[in-house]
Order: sequence, then C-alpha cells, then structure tokens
Amino acid sequence: MSRFLSVFAASTSLVGACLALSLVSVRPAQAQLPNELLYSYAGQATRGYATCRLTLGPDGNFYGTTFQNGKYGDGMLFRVSPSGQLTDLHDFTNGNDGSYPESGVLFDREGNLYGDNTSGGPTNSGSVYKYSLATKTFTLLHRFNFWDGCGSNGLTLVGHSLYGVTYVGGANFYGEVYRIDLPTATRPLKFEVLHSFSGSDGSVPWGPLAAGSDGNLYGTTSDFASWGLGTVFKITPAGDYTLLHAFSGPDGAYPIAGMTEGSDGLLYGTAVHGGPGYYLDGGNGAVFKMRQDGSDFHILHAFDGSDGRGPVCVLQQASDGLLYGTTAAGGFREVGTVFRLNADGSVFDVIHDFHHYVKDADHPLAGVVEGPDGNFYGATGSGGAYGAGAVYMVPTHLPIITSFSPPTTRASAGTSVIITGVNLDSISSVTIAGVSQSILSVSATTVTFQLNTATPAGAYPIVVTTLQGSSTSARKFTVKP
Repeated sequence: MSRFLSVFAASTSLVGACLALSLVSVRPAQAQLPNELLYSYAGQATRGYATCRLTLGPDGNFYGTTFQNGKYGDGMLFRVSPSGQLTDLHDFTNGNDGSYPESGVLFDREGNLYGDNTSGGPTNSGSVYKYSLATKTFTLLHRFNFWDGCGSNGLTLVGHSLYGVTYVGGANFYGEVYRIDLPTATRPLKFEVLHSFSGSDGSVPWGPLAAGSDGNLYGTTSDFASWGLGTVFKITPAGDYTLLHAFSGPDGAYPIAGMTEGSDGLLYGTAVHGGPGYYLDGGNGAVFKMRQDGSDFHILHAFDGSDGRGPVCVLQQASDGLLYGTTAAGGFREVGTVFRLNADGSVFDVIHDFHHYVKDADHPLAGVVEGPDGNFYGATGSGGAYGAGAVYMVPTHLPIITSFSPPTTRASAGTSVIITGVNLDSISSVTIAGVSQSILSVSATTVTFQLNTATPAGAYPIVVTTLQGSSTSARKFTVKP
C-alpha cells in the first residue's frame, strides 16, 4: 500500500524500544494497495534514521531530519522530492550546530526553515537553528545550557516567535516550555523560559506545541502528575500554565506526540499505551479528543494490537476532514500501521499495514503529511532495504480543492461554477449546504457544476466526493439572496 521514495541505512537502539511494544496479533491481514521500492541509499552521507514527520515545503518538496548518521554520524537535514530524489542540506557535527534531531522542521512565510536538536553544543544540551533555502545558510539561533533546558524536540511558529519544549533540564530538571522571539528590523532575538515543570504539573514534555485558534498553545507531558502517566496542558504566550488532563491508564498513558487542533476547534491526540486494557496488559494505546478547557475528554479509538499498537504520532487532519496517523508497532505483521478515523471515532480504517520486508519498512515513529497530490507521505525509523528506515508514500489520491470561480452568485441565476484542484476525475457529487449540484463536466484538475436553485442563501464550503473520499474547500462559497 505504500510506495517508497527513499531508504536510509543506519542502526539505532531506539528500534528496540519500538519492538518492545509488539505482542502477537491475531487479526487477518488488511487489504493492501500496491507498493513499489524506488531506490535505496548505501553511502554514509545519504543514510540515516528518520524519526520525524515530514514537512511539505513551499516548493512542493518534503523536508525532514535523520536522528543519526549523515556525514558525521550525528544526523542530517534533508530534502526529498515527491519522485524520490534526496538532497542532503546539512550534516550535524555534534559541535555548536547540535546533533541527534528527533523532531521535524517548519517554514516561515519567507520560506526559511527552522528546526532543533536534542543534544550537541558546549553542554551537550541541544540547539535551535534556522536554514535558508535561498542562500543555503545554516544559522544557530540558540544553544541550550541545561539550566535553560535540554533536549528540544519540536517547534511551533506563531507570528515572529518560535515556541518549543525540552524534555529535561530547566530550573527543576523536569523540562520546560520556551519561546524565541525572532529578530526583526527593530527587535533583537530573545530567548525566554515560559514554564519549568515541577513534576506535579507534569514532566518530560514531548512533541511540538499546537497553536490553538484561541491564541493559546497546547501540549503533552509523558510523565508524572497525579498518576505518573502524562498530561495535557495549556499555556498562554505569556507563560500562564493550566493542567487540563492527567492520564490514569484506562483513558490512555504516555502521550508523547503533542496535540492537534481540529477544524471543529477541539483537541485531538494519541497515547502510546493505555486504553481499556491498561490494567491487564498495559494497553495498546488510544486516540482521544477533548475541549480546549479540558472538558468532555473521551477516547475515540482504543487499539487492540491487530489494528496497531503504540501511536507516537501527531495526528494530521487532511483535506477530507479525517484524522491520519501511524502506530509504531502492531498490525498483522507487528511492525506498525497507517490509520485514519473521523472526528467522532465512528469510522476507523487501517490504510497500510507495514510488511518488514525490503519493499516495505517498519516502525513508523512519526505521523504522515498530506502532499499536494492528495497522497500521504511519511518516514519510518527502521526497515527498508538497509534496515534503517525509509521515506514512503501511501497512494490514497484524495481529492483536493484549491480554488473555485466565481466565489459568489445567486442560486436563481443558474450560474456555472468551476472548481480547480487535483484528483477530481472520479468525482461522484458536489454539494453546497447539503444540496446536490448539477455536474456539467469533469477532469482530473477541474469540475464544472451548475448551481442548484434550491441552494439556500448564505456562505458554505463546497464539498466534492470521489471514489477515494471527500474534500471540503478551505474558503466558503457565497450564495446571494
């Protein structure tokens, strides 16, 4: 079901931690789409160990990091094209630039890339950096000294400020939340610790913070609080901290991925262990949701092992409105899955069950990202041709609406509207406010429909449905009275 873009070759002890999650599966194999290995890397400079979720760049390529190897053995920053061409952008040296990046990267509006490292530097505490694609310049923004944090593992950009967490270090040695105000023409770079964890409010924060629509940031810790099984927290840009939920086991345990805010304004996350079977066998992990104030917490899906085990990923809400993620283990072959589910948990589907063979990989330690072609891309921490992971593509071919014209009209006018996007050739319906529209013509990139006179006045998104799924337009179409 997955088409592989690039395979890294390296070794790491963290794979053993993922293997420890595996037990015996009894469910029959899921149906598989074809997979294809494009090519493998064997040279030292092009091999690594990918633990991060890929990031789609402004140029249509994907960017990420490897935890190990590269030219100096301390990880590398790379770019990979949708066709599988990999470019090594920077090799970490374990010097001032840091080493062992465990998280992905992000971009600002100018196309600059930002990332972090868990170690390296004078005190071996990690760093935060900037990389310019235009000038191919690597710039160090901050070196941690343990007292201000150690082990940064995920960044979030809000305006001109970076927010992140370190899983240890800080005033109480339990990790911290920090902010870096990026330099402007009138403001120098500024680093500030927003919150130092004490243990009772959580410890070992892990994964990037989610920027909420309410202006606050949301994250997870993987330890301590009342049960010692992790927390979900909220923090304001000024540093006001609120503990929203402490995990107890049956509701999940050890959420190490961070949170995702859905289009409905609710928070979604994953827990590596826990779920209904926690007191029997530790549980296989779960997907959960909650409100921004911590209320209405409930499990959307509890894994049973055969459909996956140990989700360690940040969830991705795709253009079809579904949530996509991965499990590090479990599935029919006990080496991980790619899954999707809807926002109320009533629909769950395994869309790829990893094989652990040379034409597949295993143990995806990060989630997937939707590409501009409607397919999903990700990286695994092991497996592939050399046993050390791969960059892969799951060919779901989701429809994507990029624009439509005109943006507004009267229903009585019977206006023809043109939708532009990708993967639209198998379209079966177009609806606005639940009203079916008359489809006039269809191609892979455009759909023309005539506005139904029964469409009510108001502003509504356009929904297209194909054999592969549904997609909702980001902008709303306005029907005039």
